Amino acid sequence: MLEAADDALARSSSVVERMPLGLVQISMDGTLLDANPAFARLVGRSAESMAGSKALDLLAPQDRHLAFVEIASHEMGRTHGVFTCRVRSTLGGERWVRLQWRTVEEDGRPPYVLAFVHDVEVEARAALVGDELLAAVEAERAILNAALEASPDGISIFTADRGPDGEVVDALLVRMNQAGAGSLTLDGLVGRSVRDFFPEADETGFHAVLLEAFRSQQTQRLVVEVSPGSTWEGVYDNVVVPIDADRVLCTFRNITRARHDEMRLLHAATHDALTGLPNRVLLRDRIEHALHRVARDGGAVTIAFLDLDGFKTINDTRGHTYGDEVLRQVSSRLTRSVRDGDTVARLGGDEFVLVLEGCADEQDWLPVHGRVTAALSEPLVVDGHPVTLRASIGVVFTSPGETDADAVMRNADIAMYASKNAGKSRYTVFTEEHRRQVLDLAALEVDLERAVEENQFELYSQPIHDLRLGRVVGNEVLLRWRHPDRGVLLPASFLPALETAGRMVEVGGWVLREALRQTAARRAQGHEDMVTVNVSVQQLVRSDFVRTVREALEESGTVSRCLTVEITESQMLPSRSSVLGQLQELRNLGVRVAVDDFGTGYSSLSHLADLPVDLVKIDRSFLVDLSDARREAVLRSAVELTTAVGAECLVEGVETVGQLELVHATGARFAQGFLLGRPAPFEG
Repeated sequence: MLEAADDALARSSSVVERMPLGLVQISMDGTLLDANPAFARLVGRSAESMAGSKALDLLAPQDRHLAFVEIASHEMGRTHGVFTCRVRSTLGGERWVRLQWRTVEEDGRPPYVLAFVHDVEVEARAALVGDELLAAVEAERAILNAALEASPDGISIFTADRGPDGEVVDALLVRMNQAGAGSLTLDGLVGRSVRDFFPEADETGFHAVLLEAFRSQQTQRLVVEVSPGSTWEGVYDNVVVPIDADRVLCTFRNITRARHDEMRLLHAATHDALTGLPNRVLLRDRIEHALHRVARDGGAVTIAFLDLDGFKTINDTRGHTYGDEVLRQVSSRLTRSVRDGDTVARLGGDEFVLVLEGCADEQDWLPVHGRVTAALSEPLVVDGHPVTLRASIGVVFTSPGETDADAVMRNADIAMYASKNAGKSRYTVFTEEHRRQVLDLAALEVDLERAVEENQFELYSQPIHDLRLGRVVGNEVLLRWRHPDRGVLLPASFLPALETAGRMVEVGGWVLREALRQTAARRAQGHEDMVTVNVSVQQLVRSDFVRTVREALEESGTVSRCLTVEITESQMLPSRSSVLGQLQELRNLGVRVAVDDFGTGYSSLSHLADLPVDLVKIDRSFLVDLSDARREAVLRSAVELTTAVGAECLVEGVETVGQLELVHATGARFAQGFLLGRPAPFEG
């Protein structure tokens, strides 16, 4: 019958409108979606006034428990059912009806319940004194009992205990299923206060919710968390539904595991897995809230962006496990360096952020900086190896009107990179000039893309003098960018942007091929000089770099001994393990290897002894202030050291005759500088 009627409803809404049988549609959450005129007449209300209301509200309060039985059976898998109850009518109190329901699932809309409502008022009144109604009541009671005991949730029924004035003062247990009783013995509990078997009823608010359900006759919901040691230890989701003025039905579900899983997932989503510190998601939320508090209540907040100097070297030389332990210790020290109300977050890698509330200006920041610096400067011991760290820091003192957390983070990041560029191990307070520089760099990166595509680069060269032979024996090739608007640019102004854009390998390959092509042309004209090409570490770490050099030599027809590949040692050390093998392969190929900037950055005697190099270029800083005898001694020692490890020596930055004489006196083989020749276009 239900299927046939459902099909009829689908075929023609006019049939539904004319049918004498009541028909209602109810959503899965109990909301009445629609009703036909027959049902509207039965309850004395219009379909429009009922739409959107709770379907349970149409039932007589004393019969609502019957609906709960059907709902429980539906949750256990039933898709249809029949029960008899009373509905409230504006025309005459209550009327007996028989409800036949089924679940309907249609494509394109959520599932819903379709209920046919039979008016059985006459039959019900007649049967009130008959055995048939008594049997039906007993059957429904049996169903109710089965549903109560089969439910995995705790279910209990309470009756009101009223004071002399008629107010409900307590809730007494009438019934509880086994799932609700748990380890308790129900004998002796019936008729006793909820406080007797749930001592935490008052402190959790559960007792108050029961009384409110009696008073308001409205469904109440409460999640309670009971501390360890109690009979009811855990987290429970409680729903209290009034049956009538003197009875309520309470269901409670143990959601302890779900709550723990939820908290664990939430923590994983908002905290760094390695250090346990807030991650980028939680950090942004903390900054946003701090900014809004400042805007609303006044005060101040400062953001400090920290990047550990040289951490990549630690990872490369000691391994990531070692590096992870360093980061854990750093996070602990940073946390101890700030106040309890402040935030220390890790963004990833070796980047940390401090959110300092109440820190308004540099005067407030300096004590924090002192504590952070001291904490990082104290050696960390990992696997028996001491590590001393420093950090480059960008600081933003936010203004009271600032509310954009992302903008504050970007500004702190910009200031941190300004500290890196200024020499590291310091802090920089953000200014608008820093933002302008970043915007200029971004514009430069856009121009660089066009420069690569249109080949706007040129090669210059600076001669290399052999002091023993007294003549030029080679040229160092130097890259220049002929910018269409800004003229010829030196590498220092665009190489960082080229690296950031990921085009260094591409441009470096062009420099190598072009330098060898022009060198081959010069040799065809009778020049016997060699060529030195600067190579970035991005090129060297590629597994195909040696093959690229070999192919460029073959393509130009240049013999390998005419090429010197030069790399800055401070660049090479962080990627030492992957670079040394490439350098050795180049030497096996016949290519000479030079290391630049000896005496600066990471350079040390032990590093020089390990490097497979043919030529060491001594930095120009050794020629500054020759009146200082100690500097001259250091220069002589550097030349002697280079000779001792089997390499030849080139001194850079020779600009005066006195400097040239000193370099000659030290025994250095080669020299380079403005006195001997300025950079000029390199032409074959």
